[in-house]
Amino acid sequence: MASYLIGTHGRVTASQAVDAVISAVIAVFVAEALSYVISRHARAEEGVRQLLEATRQLGRAADEAEAGDLLCRVATELLAAQLAIVYAAQPGSQSRYKSLASRGVRVPVGPQEINIDHEPSGAGECLRRGVPISWPTRRPRRSCRVGS
Repeated sequence: MASYLIGTHGRVTASQAVDAVISAVIAVFVAEALSYVISRHARAEEGVRQLLEATRQLGRAADEAEAGDLLCRVATELLAAQLAIVYAAQPGSQSRYKSLASRGVRVPVGPQEINIDHEPSGAGECLRRGVPISWPTRRPRRSCRVGS
């Protein structure tokens, strides 16, 4: 920019001044856009690194309860869920599920049991279909997930 103006030897026309200002504005815009992309890439890279570490920890979990707690932590910390509950099928029953872990529950009530054959709630329906429950929240681009 300075070299452009120096090259005019002090004889800057109005057109050249306008070109210089427009070039400066474009340069600032491009620099900010690149800065945003680079910072977003760094955040995404860190998130992937944390997710891979959580996957390694999941493989080393001693039991279902520890694995469930890890899944709840990943959902709330890495995926920005406000609430997470992990249910596991009870041995010998295809319709009974018990919660292994939870995070973000305002009133801790201990392990919850659901019999999906008799459960009329959305949780029972999602467990029957094997899909997570999700509600939109007031915060943009975030949702509350209850893992099934």
